[in-house]
Formats: sequence, structure tokens, C-alpha cells
Amino acid sequence: MPGPYPYEPFFAVDPSNVANVATNAQIVVYAPGDPTKTPVDLWNLSRTMPLPNPFATDARGFAEAPLHDTLPVLVWDGGGFSNTIVSVQGLKDDAEAAAGASQASADSAAVAAANATAAVDANMSAAVADAQSAADSAATSAALVNAPADNVTAALVRNPATATAAALDASIGPVAAGKIESRLADYAASLRSVRLELATYDGNPSTTHPTVVDAGVAGWNGYRYWMAHTPYPAQARENPSILASKDGVNWVTPAGLVNPVVSYAQYTGLGYDYGSDPELVLVGSKLVMFHRPSSELNGVKKEAVYRMESSDGVTWNSPGVKVLEMPTLNASLIAPSISYDGTTMTMWVVNGDAVPLRIDRRTSTDAGLTWSSPTACTLNSGSHVPWHIGVTKMGGVYYMASNSKAAPANECVLLTSTDGLTWNIVKGSALPRSGDWYDAYGYYRTCLIPSTAMPGRFDVYASTMTSVSGQRSISLYKSFDWVSSGNTSLKAAVDAIKALDDPYKLIDSFDGRVSADSNIGMPDIGPAWVPVNVASSAVRLLGGVMFLAQGATPSGCHLSSNVETGNGELSADIIARPSGQVDCGLTARYLDENNFIGASLVISIDNTTTNRLRLKTRIAGVETTLIDVTNPGFVRGTAKRLKMKIVGDQLAAYVAGKQVATATIPPSAMTALTAATKVTCQGYNDNTSGFDNVSFKAL
Repeated sequence: MPGPYPYEPFFAVDPSNVANVATNAQIVVYAPGDPTKTPVDLWNLSRTMPLPNPFATDARGFAEAPLHDTLPVLVWDGGGFSNTIVSVQGLKDDAEAAAGASQASADSAAVAAANATAAVDANMSAAVADAQSAADSAATSAALVNAPADNVTAALVRNPATATAAALDASIGPVAAGKIESRLADYAASLRSVRLELATYDGNPSTTHPTVVDAGVAGWNGYRYWMAHTPYPAQARENPSILASKDGVNWVTPAGLVNPVVSYAQYTGLGYDYGSDPELVLVGSKLVMFHRPSSELNGVKKEAVYRMESSDGVTWNSPGVKVLEMPTLNASLIAPSISYDGTTMTMWVVNGDAVPLRIDRRTSTDAGLTWSSPTACTLNSGSHVPWHIGVTKMGGVYYMASNSKAAPANECVLLTSTDGLTWNIVKGSALPRSGDWYDAYGYYRTCLIPSTAMPGRFDVYASTMTSVSGQRSISLYKSFDWVSSGNTSLKAAVDAIKALDDPYKLIDSFDGRVSADSNIGMPDIGPAWVPVNVASSAVRLLGGVMFLAQGATPSGCHLSSNVETGNGELSADIIARPSGQVDCGLTARYLDENNFIGASLVISIDNTTTNRLRLKTRIAGVETTLIDVTNPGFVRGTAKRLKMKIVGDQLAAYVAGKQVATATIPPSAMTALTAATKVTCQGYNDNTSGFDNVSFKAL
């Protein structure tokens, strides 16, 4: 009997609409085809204890990853939704077993048939009709077992002539048929953030600068998670406050605690203008908080870092002990972030008084009471300028989430280091925007917590902004797959499977390439990019985002790729990052700069109500506006997903997943563009447009 079959962490999402999640819902899991929906026996992944069935999802719709002894496919129902889940790893294990048995018993067609049948679900028995077809399946399974991973595998899969593609089709494809879209929906839903509802001491919900510690399953003083944050705007409100949570999503003020734990009166009594930038660390049985008062009173600059502690999270020795002081500076200890291994604390700060800004590192061997002299870090991050940072360590690697001070401002950049001194950028603009109001202006300080539910991922607490001086919020990305680019992940596996039946013509994350001018590079999948009406030196790759530094050319500038299949149907997704006065978007059925169909976001210099979405054609150099939508939910300096879709002569445009415009393409344009074979990212006017996560797909 094959198995057991491990499953991914359970996520109860509506397969037809990822916006619908069964939160705090009773879920029953049963065998496919069982009309009585009888609960099956489930175990934890180590098979050391049974799991309840039915069971309840948490406030985010998640539940523990299950294991079943014999079934590679299960069905769940609850919360008004139902879906099928597939144990891909279990099926791959079966494929490995089938391949080994096939090689060892090549002279026995009967053995090969049995092994091949074990590699697929029982529902596939009709497809494996005889010993010869079973032997073929086992042989292709062997090709799958030894296939290289990630992008190489994806490339092999996209060529149906390869043994790898045949192996996936034989051992996974039939079982997963019809389930791929729902699995993609599961993954997409895991990338959505939730805005946390956090209590503040004055009732104003605007707050920022989260720092979170995870005390593990055992917890600390009744709670697993503890957070410090500072209400803001208004410096008089920027006073560290403490919250606690059992699940990392729902936060409360612990009984007996009075926030803030350091008051504005205490800061001014110490001779400072305001407090800021808390950082929490668990040290043995105590919760330690570092915080940063700063001042520029009467032209005299000074700043410090104080250390305070609590044995219960309620009573604190406020304001604590001064452990660092800069008597003539007020911006050299910005956003202290600390990693602690039980012996040594390592602190990183942004030195805003340095020119250019830099990150300094200090260490302490007495739990943060005394600190070494600073050592300047090396940042291999192109033109990224750090402002507020959050650092954690996972698997021997340091990860830093750094808010960007310079263009593209207010984006969150991910860097890594093996020694804590030399940092390399992994992904620019690493956190997607929600498309909602609370993160329209971008991110401020971000805190990374290694996920225990899904090892290798992070729970990301990000402070968001509506504007430079507007409301602040704190959002959570649960089990966020931030570093999956170039690594084996659910997304890579699903994309590979999906490519069998639904091939993308072009995908480009712009990740994994050196940040530099003139460095367009090859897309992840698809033909090379070619600049049109713009010098290659004006095409700039920065932290995983591609920028067009265009001039005011009449026909605009384009980054073109020859990916469309003749006059076929095509959809295209981009994330456009306009700044200043700009017209940026994408084109399809692009023949040249004077002949194409396009959708663009037109952003005014002052972000007034003239912002709009325009659907258009340009034929023989004459541009015709098909429809102009005012205020499509896009403002200067933000990042949202723009999608255009052409079906026959119908053109549709979507912003942040919502359809906002449709138009009919004139017959003359359809005729003129019959031979068009390209798509482009496009920019107009004298400013810069940025593009990320570009994909073009034939329908």
C-alpha cells in the first residue's frame, strides 16, 4: 500500500475567489467520492499523534498540515466552501519508489505495472491499462526523480518532448487535473496581508514601527507573541506601547498593563523631544525592550538607546538604563534591530548622520548593557538607501528588511548576509501592496519572524502608510514566501505543473540580476527584452525592479519582447510604479512604436483627480482613446497591478484585480495589427516608470 501522504499546511480558501477564506470555521476532511463525507483519520506530519477531524481553522483560515496513511487526494468542506487537496510530495515519493522498482525489475512487466500504479491515484487505474503503459510511466518517473530543480525543471516541463514533462504528466498531472487553479489560489491567498486592529493608549488607531517576539508554543506569561509599537503621527504620541497575542493576529493589552510603557513626559523630563524605534528581545525569563529617544532642542542634538526589562510584560523599569548615547548627533542610532543567540547580542542601526547613510553594527556579551564600537556594514544594494530596518537570523543566514528612503521610496527591500557585515540585496520592492488604502504610500519599518508553521518562510509585520503624514497601520503577511525566487517552493512546483496546459509566453520577476544601468537581462521565461525609443543606458535595474527613465518622446519609450502568437488572445499583468507626471502601462499586439493596442495609467504631477486609466490604439502614428476612466484607484508613487486582456475585439483593463474599464477595438485597428507579434512595457513623459513581476500569457 503506498503512502503515507504528507500534505501542505491547510488553508481554507474558496477556489473560485481567493478573497473568500473560511476563518474560524469547522472543516471536515473526507475521501474523494464519499457522499456521506465521513471524516478520515488524520495525523500530524511526524505521525506521533492523531489530528482532530473535523477541526477548526484559525482567524486567518489556516490549520496544521495533515498526513494520511493511504490517500494522496482528500476533499475538505466547511465554512461554505469545498475543495480538493493533493499530496504532491507523497506522489513524488511514490514516483521515486516506482522508478527504483522499475529499474530493478525491468524484465517484469507485471512488477513495473504495479509500481507505476502506485505512483498515481486509484482513480487513474483506467488510464494504466496494461503492463507496457505502466512500464513507460515508471521510466518517465525515473526521469522526474533525477531532474534538476526550480527554473531548470520549469524549462524542461515547458517542453512537452522532454522526459521530465512526461514524468510530471504521468505521475502528477492526471491526479492534479482540475486542481491547479485552486492550488494557485491557495498560494496567492498566502501573499495577501491583513491589517491588524491594534489598541492604542489614546484611542487613535494610527500606529507604526512594530517589533515582535515569538516565545514559541510554550509562550511567555500566557502569550506566544509580544509586540512593541509606537503610535504616530505626532511626536508627542510616539511612545512605546506593549501588546500580546496568542496567534499573532489578534492582539490585546495584557491585564494590568497601562500603556505607554514610556511616556512623553518621561522623554521630555530626560531632555529629549520624543521617543521612537522600540526593539523587543527575549532574554531568559525576561522581556527586554530597547528604545531610542532623540532631540534637537534649542539646536542641541542628542540621541540615545535605553534598555528596560520586565518579568511579566506588565511591570517595567521605565524608562530603563541608558546603554548608548550620542551627545552631538540625533540620527545615528535609527531603528535599532537586534539578533540574540543566547550569548551575544548583535545590533544594527541606520546611521542617518553619515554621508551617505549607512548601517552600523555593534555587539554585546552582557545582554545589551554595554556595546562595542560601531563597525560600518557593506551594502551591495545598488542605489538603495536604508532608513528603517528589521533583522532576524534563520538557518545560519541573517535577513534584513530595509525600508527605502530614496527612490523608489517607501518600498521594502530584502537583503541577506552570512556575517552580519556584508549585505547583498535579494529582492527590491519585496512586499506586494494590498491594493487597499492603508498601504497606498508604502512601507516604513518591517519586522521578520521565522515561520514555524511553514519553515523557510516569515511572518512579516509591516508598518504601512497612507501618505507621508497620514495614518499609519501595521499589517501581517502570514508565512510569507519572501525568498522563494530561485528556490524550490510550492509556487515553483505549481507553476511547473500549470505550464503543461497553460503556458506563459513571458514571465519576468527581474530578480536575481545585478542592479545596474543598462542591465535589462533575459526574462525568467521568454524572448529577450529590447529597448525601443530609449537608450539602453536609460533602462535601469534596481533591486528586482526595472525602471524606464524616459524622455518626452512623442511615441513614448518601450521595453519590447516578441512573445505574442500572431493575432492570438493575450492577457498581461504588470506592477507599475509611476512617480511624478507620467503615463506608464503596457501594450499588446505591438507592431512598432506607431502601431499597437495599449492600456496605461496617467498620473498627474500633483496627484489630483485627473489621474486616470486610458485604453487606446495607435495606428500609423495616430493615437485614439477608446475609453478614459478618472480615478482608477492609482496614485503617484504607489505600486498596483495593472492587467489588460484582449478577447477577440474586446479589450478589458483591471487595477488591483478589479475590472475598471472595457472597450471595443475598432475593426480597422484589428486589421492593421493582424501581423503584430510583440508586447511591451511602455512609458511616456519626462519621468520614470518602474515595472515588476511582468507576465504575458496566451489565452
